[in-house]
Amino acid sequence: MEALGLNSSTPGESKKEEDIMARYRRRRQIRTFFTIAVVCFLVAAVIAFITGRLPSFIESTISKQVARRIE
Repeated sequence: MEALGLNSSTPGESKKEEDIMARYRRRRQIRTFFTIAVVCFLVAAVIAFITGRLPSFIESTISKQVARRIE
């Protein structure tokens, strides 16, 4: 097992390696979830644009903000 690097001679090294692997897994999960969120957002934007709701949504949002600033 030592030849494979599975057993370390120092007890602290094992904990250190586990922490490094846990951070790597967490970063990989965050990256995966972020990628999924971006893809979902893009799909929703494309569908909204195709149906014609995106331009009207942007227009209504801008007109509301302009109306608020005028008041």
